[in-house]
Amino acid sequence: MQPYRNAYRNLFDRLTGDAYWVHIKNSTHCDFTDTPWFDSPTSTTVTRRALVQDLYVVSFFRKYLRGKDDHFLDGTPPAWPEVNAFLKK
Repeated sequence: MQPYRNAYRNLFDRLTGDAYWVHIKNSTHCDFTDTPWFDSPTSTTVTRRALVQDLYVVSFFRKYLRGKDDHFLDGTPPAWPEVNAFLKK
């Protein structure tokens, strides 16, 4: 919902350290849980959204916990058109 997105964007804009903002087309908050797998377990869309979410999360942890940058967080990956917003600071 737009009011929530505006609130999160306001928070992002005020952050002073490293931060990332990723929005995946047609995703909702529940897409970051296992709910979509129960709703449509064979959906290609659900699978791709889950995969790109995993790639971002794993890349973040590799970079900030292991000190190994795989550069996935450098920008919107061309192979993932589902990502329609990516900001970093």
